[in-house]
Amino acid sequence: MSSDGAAVIGAGMAGITLARALGEGTLFDKGRALGGRMAARDRGGSPSFDHGAQYFTARDPEFVDAVEGWRR
Repeated sequence: MSSDGAAVIGAGMAGITLARALGEGTLFDKGRALGGRMAARDRGGSPSFDHGAQYFTARDPEFVDAVEGWRR
């Protein structure tokens, strides 16, 4: 990271979006993986499970495009 880069704390949807918009910097999160409330937990051999939002709605065209990119 350059001296004028940003530090983004929180790697959920908002933190990842901000980090991408800034284009340069460092992303920090206390969890083991990215995703925040949208992350899934792997229990080592057992099926993984989601522990956050069960769904969300994308209406804004830019957000719809971002979600489609994630799905791909």
